[in-house]
Amino acid sequence: MTWEWDFAAEIFPRLFRALRVTFLATGGGALISAVLGFLLMLLRRARQTLVQLPARVYLYFFRGTPLLIQFYFAYYVFPLWGLKVPALVAGTVTLGLNFAAYFAETYRAGIDNVPRSQWEAARALSMSRLRTWSAVVIPQALRATLPALGNHINLMFKMSALMAAISVLDVFGTAIDIGGTTYRYLEPVTLAGLLYMAISIPFAYLIRRAESRQSKSLQG
Repeated sequence: MTWEWDFAAEIFPRLFRALRVTFLATGGGALISAVLGFLLMLLRRARQTLVQLPARVYLYFFRGTPLLIQFYFAYYVFPLWGLKVPALVAGTVTLGLNFAAYFAETYRAGIDNVPRSQWEAARALSMSRLRTWSAVVIPQALRATLPALGNHINLMFKMSALMAAISVLDVFGTAIDIGGTTYRYLEPVTLAGLLYMAISIPFAYLIRRAESRQSKSLQG
């Protein structure tokens, strides 16, 4: 199979428009992961084992099973039990649920790295527990974890391509759809890969810059 520039130029606008679906899934998934991951982190830090248990089971399940299988269950198996949602919704929610496990561990690492002296200073100032978390702990933890969270979001953007398996017409799903109707996969799949690179590489560069600034600020 040889590359045809005319065909590539013809299908590129359709692939570019499909980026909207990829961004929508990534943004929605990131929002779910950010909120749910924080709640899971709070459960993981609880002193009672019974309170920690649901979070531990959640983390083991979503980190221990392939994302592709989770997509299949969300879209093909759950409808058999009466839970049927559009493919994009199933993909976005599953993406968010999966990465919430990684967000939770990142949050936990960031909070564990907050110096003990900061907690003691807050208690010495008679700050409430809520005030300590909102004004002292969370701001410091977020600054330390933002680069790692950015890496998770970047990976989420690329992993969203797996939603093509449940018929979501994101960039990769559109490439597969074009290939299935034209019997030419070289151009659409290649262009899809280039679009992912065009977004993820600059984003990764910004994350590295943030990490560099973070390390300098800590050294200073």
